[in-house]
Amino acid sequence: MRSIHAVILSLLMLSLSACALFPNRDPVNINVVGIEPLQGQDMEVRFALKIRVQNPNETPIDYNGVALDLEVNGQPLASGVSDQSGSIPRFSETVLTVPVSVSAFSVLRRIRSVNPTFQADS
Repeated sequence: MRSIHAVILSLLMLSLSACALFPNRDPVNINVVGIEPLQGQDMEVRFALKIRVQNPNETPIDYNGVALDLEVNGQPLASGVSDQSGSIPRFSETVLTVPVSVSAFSVLRRIRSVNPTFQADS
């Protein structure tokens, strides 16, 4: 019986010490700082979205790939991915450029949410 208590106590101690391995991190701050048009296809509009990413933490953030969803007033508008990799040093910031796509349906949905009387011709 003593060995079972010892094993349980050991597992409990290991699980508590595992939580200490993950440092408390503040969330990164992300702001849109620029938009440049890109060539689109048929019913989509493409932009090179420039975002400023600020790291308010004491440790650098290493990244390998970027994915983002852009929302306006809580509604999805655009999304994009990039295969960039790098590091944002501690208490620092960097500007990343990510190509994003806006579908025609997203634009119509946004217009409709701003002007509920808008009706598309059928």
